[in-house]
Amino acid sequence: MSAAAVAGVLLLAGCGGGTEEPETGTDPTVADAAAEEPEEPAQEETTEEPESTYDVDAIDFGDPAAVTAPGTPLTLGQVAWVERTVTFGETEVTGTQGISVLQITESDPSLFDQYSNADEFADYVPYLIVTQQQWVGDVPEDETPPSADLFPLLADGADAEYLTSQFSFNSPGDECGLELPPFDESTGTAVSCFVGLSNSGQPVNGVEYNGEGYYSFVATPGNLYLEQPIIWQ
Repeated sequence: MSAAAVAGVLLLAGCGGGTEEPETGTDPTVADAAAEEPEEPAQEETTEEPESTYDVDAIDFGDPAAVTAPGTPLTLGQVAWVERTVTFGETEVTGTQGISVLQITESDPSLFDQYSNADEFADYVPYLIVTQQQWVGDVPEDETPPSADLFPLLADGADAEYLTSQFSFNSPGDECGLELPPFDESTGTAVSCFVGLSNSGQPVNGVEYNGEGYYSFVATPGNLYLEQPIIWQ
């Protein structure tokens, strides 16, 4: 506003007439006003990150932390670290596994239309459960890192039924129709999906790690997680 006001005064003074020639050079009044004008701050260049092409993105687990204690409650996206001993053929390997539940989303019952026995699911509501796991340890050549089995829970804490390709061929696959990141061989990170089922009117809103597998019929001796599972909710 200062520079504009000064310029206006000079213009009016010039219109008043006079015989003296104007001095050449920069008018000091204008120069002073220009010097007082605040400089525009430099605009920082910003680079927009490309939008993800996945329905659910993998998260960074960071470095392995201390083993998560039995009974620890977690929220979606938080990471549990557990120590597991798994068998590859005749080779037994002990390693650390990072586990997280990224998302639990109610889906449409039309998901069951792909099954020949779709009528058996008439009263069920499916929930897509996206998980991420990372194995930290040696894996024999031509083998894939193991995954820990997880189990869905209803809102009241009761066990929910489920569909998973690890347990049944009658499943929506490990992607549940979602676009998920591929397996990362460099970090041993896998993002996958299974389906929790509810026919009780209660939502599936939790997932537990209890240290057992889908095929377990006898509890593993010394498994403290069976009675005190890690629960994401």
